[in-house]
Amino acid sequence: MVVSCIVATIILTLSTMATSQPSPPAAEEVYSMMMEQFRSSEIAHATRNGQTMMNPYRFFKGEDVLDNQQLAVSLLDQVYAAPIEEQATLANKLALENDKASTFMVWDAFITGHVEVLKALRTFVTGPIGSSLREASMTRFKDSRIEEVLQAPADTKTQAIEKFLAQGDYEGPQLFFEAAVHGDDAVLAHMIDAGHEIHPKNDPSNMPLHAACYNGRLGAAQQLINAGIDVNHLDKHGSTPLMRAAVGGNVELVEWLLQNGADVKVRETRAGGSTALELGVGNASIASLLLNHGAEWSPTAFASAIHRGDEGAIRLLSDTGDFAHFDSMATEFKQKTLTGRQREAVLLAIRHCAAKQAASGEVLRWLLRHVAISYNGDVFELDPSDEELMGSVRAGISGAIRTDDAETTRLLFKSLPPSSLPGGAEQVNISDPDIIEEWLLNAIHHNSKSVTRLFFEEFNMNPNIVTGPRSETPLVVAAAAGHAGMIKLLASDFKASIHKASGTYANGPTPLWYAVRSQNEAAARALLELGGPVENIHAAIKGGEKRLWLTAQKQESYRSPVVVLAWMHPSWYDEDSDEVFLCLEFPDGFQGELLIRKDDQELLDAGDGRALTVDLEGEGEVKGSAGATEGHTGE
Repeated sequence: MVVSCIVATIILTLSTMATSQPSPPAAEEVYSMMMEQFRSSEIAHATRNGQTMMNPYRFFKGEDVLDNQQLAVSLLDQVYAAPIEEQATLANKLALENDKASTFMVWDAFITGHVEVLKALRTFVTGPIGSSLREASMTRFKDSRIEEVLQAPADTKTQAIEKFLAQGDYEGPQLFFEAAVHGDDAVLAHMIDAGHEIHPKNDPSNMPLHAACYNGRLGAAQQLINAGIDVNHLDKHGSTPLMRAAVGGNVELVEWLLQNGADVKVRETRAGGSTALELGVGNASIASLLLNHGAEWSPTAFASAIHRGDEGAIRLLSDTGDFAHFDSMATEFKQKTLTGRQREAVLLAIRHCAAKQAASGEVLRWLLRHVAISYNGDVFELDPSDEELMGSVRAGISGAIRTDDAETTRLLFKSLPPSSLPGGAEQVNISDPDIIEEWLLNAIHHNSKSVTRLFFEEFNMNPNIVTGPRSETPLVVAAAAGHAGMIKLLASDFKASIHKASGTYANGPTPLWYAVRSQNEAAARALLELGGPVENIHAAIKGGEKRLWLTAQKQESYRSPVVVLAWMHPSWYDEDSDEVFLCLEFPDGFQGELLIRKDDQELLDAGDGRALTVDLEGEGEVKGSAGATEGHTGE
């Protein structure tokens, strides 16, 4: 096997160098030598971390191949010398400017484990990594041809259209669709006059009228409807052009459609479908137009207005629903018995009150006043036996966590009946106390920094808890999700321990192991800056290295070790390798201090009650004494 020959050659070369020279070669020399061996080989593909990539050095032939190879290496050297935060953008830019070298850039980033650069370059391949570039090239070519037509000056527009269609009439529907999206009335008029199909019957996803309405193209919509498309034509979701225009937010277009026969009362045919009003309440002017033309108020429309945050629309929908005016303050608010539809609307609004563009906290307070037994400022007494209300509040908290809405999270937490949170904070009462820890982990998973800070600072959560069905720690969740900023927040501000393992055993996998296994360079880099920790550091690493490799087993093993190496290991070329690896570039040299992971006894002494494992295949385990959860100290 060719791979085995390369591995043997490299190992032999390294052995010869070790015996014939007074000092071992520098890591950069070893790396360069190994890469030269691999690039010059006839290997058809490589397998890296469970993915396979076709080798362009094998399949691209001709006089320019060597030049493209060398250019790719030179371009990547520029990338790796740039500041870390600029490398992905620079790689993409250089690949676009050097199209013939881009394939070789993808290959080199792939085989060396430069994950973030590879992500930036994956636009230059299509489908599973390593598949043919032909499809991607054809897509770019077709898009460029359409763009050429749309950008053609008025005096040459006709010639540009005819040239495009002459090269392949089968692409006419795509040009027609893009003209509707961009509002190119000249292209639409020419193709309509030439008899092109205005709504392809065999492709319900290709709806030029709906695309024009969503993008606010009044002229295009007028042309298409005047050409014979029904103003209430349904797309594959059962949506009308009016619905698409309402979502798009073009008031003039909505008004024109209503004046020309658009049905304001129809509902989407798909399950859970909406009306135009329910879709358009993010804009008060559109909501007013729809209501004036007979749209029916609904609890969903009311809740959507609050979710979308347009206070004009909220006033309109609250007045239409016969609610007390939402500007009323606590001293003026006159609570009244809600009708069934009003109660449904309030509960739905509470459930969906959190969003980046949602209404202010004052609106949420106004909602809670409608369903509270009593209230005093931000404290609302709710009926704990009202299961529908409790369900809406819990769903609202989950939504606020996902959107990092700390104010909504705080208000809804305070609205739940009091009891004790873990850590002693008097706060909420729910049937399953584990849900508090679940909410914390969800905040971390969604990278919701404000809500995470709220949990620790106001609700006294423990940053080193081991919880959930997979026995995860907050730092492990952040590492597995690849949130570098969250990792720094947890470890630096709240002292989460980088040594703390996830899983059944106290000496199980660390956050760094999860970052390496999930191939997340940003997370691995953040943890390395905090010290790691790692199981072993190669003797050649003395500090200041510009390139380091992190390697770990694909599956959990005894202590799930992460090792730091100064160069790539030949075994990584083996398709059957059970290791994953990352290459981290440090343009100014690595300046951090790497920590060796605590030994088993130290991990056992942490006192969280978990056992130690000798190995995960049953050789035995050592039980730790059950004790209090580790405190807020970490390394």
